[in-house]
Amino acid sequence: EIVSTIANENTGSVNKNIGEAFLLVWKFRETDILKVFENDNNGDLKMNIKLKSSLDQNNTVSSRCELALLSCLQTLIAIQTSTTLNKYRNIKSIQQKLPGFEVKMGFGLHIGWAIEGAIGSNHKIDATYLSPNVNLASRLQAATKQFGVHILFSGEIYDLLSKEIQNLTRIIDVVNVKGSKKEMRLYTYDMNLSNMTIQFQNILKKQEKKLLKQNQKKLLYIYKKKLQRLHEEFYDGRITGKNIFFSEKNLLLVRKEYKAQFYDEWKSGFDSYIKGDWDLSKHHLEKTLNFIPKIIDKPSKVLLEYMSEYNFKCPNNWKGVRALLSK
Repeated sequence: EIVSTIANENTGSVNKNIGEAFLLVWKFRETDILKVFENDNNGDLKMNIKLKSSLDQNNTVSSRCELALLSCLQTLIAIQTSTTLNKYRNIKSIQQKLPGFEVKMGFGLHIGWAIEGAIGSNHKIDATYLSPNVNLASRLQAATKQFGVHILFSGEIYDLLSKEIQNLTRIIDVVNVKGSKKEMRLYTYDMNLSNMTIQFQNILKKQEKKLLKQNQKKLLYIYKKKLQRLHEEFYDGRITGKNIFFSEKNLLLVRKEYKAQFYDEWKSGFDSYIKGDWDLSKHHLEKTLNFIPKIIDKPSKVLLEYMSEYNFKCPNNWKGVRALLSK
């Protein structure tokens, strides 16, 4: 309910649910794509041709990327504050078998082409998307556990975000991902979800429940009309992804501990890591590791552990890219 509702509100859709994973899709109109990208001599879309001139203007491609990112962040907050999901924390039988259990999600975001079609038979047909880009999004989702972050998105997504939203994100690695020939920049949106308090619902009386049930269809109709109007305003260019993104106050609340000094220290450490000055990188990343009280910065830990395998001596063949071992 949480995932589907939030994705739908932000012009996306849930394609399917496989085990513990959801496939969320934001499809672009061809007219939107051609405003941002150009075709090369072979008829393929050239990346980043018009981006510099169009990025800060109102274009639906950038806005859809911002709404996709917003959906992931809103979903994480909604799960953290859900009364229903947080009940699992207090079920003794679950906590005995899985101490500290809580409902969590991780998100991977990537952009690219995909084949949309139906798979199955006359008995059962599923709509699905097949593409290396879908696989890359899945690998990014899996890598959130390795990096200890809630969300990972590719450099291709980052390049399409407005500068204001780019400034709220952090590059945490440059990797070679299985299934892709070119290197991939990995970004995250730092979140401390413990800043969010659980929204306890009022217990409705019997008469109140009856009235709510009677008005359910009416409330659903009003909600759908409101959603339709929001989508129309978005596609007409009256509102942008950036407008909607910055109207969500909780997005700033979950990252209030992440100050400019932390990001300055991280940038110095990360730049030194990429350039191969691993002694200097170690100096900075050891600071960001425990910079925020009671929070271990997992991206700092990942890079420190990787460099420690080489005793913080950069290999001669280092090109600023490492292989991502996660599937």
